[in-house]
Amino acid sequence: MTEATNARALAAATTATDSMTLELCEQFCSGYTYWGTEYGRECESCSHFLNLQQPLIRTGYCGNSFSAGAVNTTASDCSFPCAGNSTEYCGAGNRLDVYVLSGTIPTTTASGTPSTTSSVTVSTGTGYPSGWSYYGCYVDGLNGRILNHQQADNNENTLQVCVAACAAAGYTIAGAEYGVECYCDDAIYNGGALAANQADCNMACPGNTAEDCGAGNRLTLFSIGTPQAYAAPAPQVSGLPAGWTYSGCIQ
Repeated sequence: MTEATNARALAAATTATDSMTLELCEQFCSGYTYWGTEYGRECESCSHFLNLQQPLIRTGYCGNSFSAGAVNTTASDCSFPCAGNSTEYCGAGNRLDVYVLSGTIPTTTASGTPSTTSSVTVSTGTGYPSGWSYYGCYVDGLNGRILNHQQADNNENTLQVCVAACAAAGYTIAGAEYGVECYCDDAIYNGGALAANQADCNMACPGNTAEDCGAGNRLTLFSIGTPQAYAAPAPQVSGLPAGWTYSGCIQ
């Protein structure tokens, strides 16, 4: 599910911990109909707190209904490994892996009424190396580049050209941006996440105007298998020696 419009999808309280797992979130949300994990380390819950032996960053998540604007999206959107167990997925940026007690997740649109989830039709053509697939339009640059290895700008760039360049260089992820740009890597860094509006990647590839090669701060992303994503770097506030706490950045 996506987050809601100007609110949390599961309104109440949110806790975050560097030991987050699906099982931990389920325990935290005991007694509610829905619970969800987001951004690798966040769990949505309501009016009570579990002693996670970690700092509580915010208060809120779980619930018995979804806030207006929360809509269904594809499972591949939830691509962040759980901070406490990398074999599980715990949502992504503005994306929730949602679980329900004895029922099914409702299919909703932005108005909150039952409907069929809409999607953006993307023309990606053919001719990619074996195993490479399209994984969506990603936001780039909010906390730094999400793919760290830039190739030379190419005024004949296409999605196929970018993917082929990254594959030849030995990488497993490729992203076309701003028409002429191509980036490669083996994981998504700095909190990179799918764009809320998948139509944001709308800049034509200079080598094939039938395809879109990202846009400003937007990457049309391809990968061999579901790409692994990492949250943006942040100060360590947990797991410190007894008595030590983070006190901020001092000039």
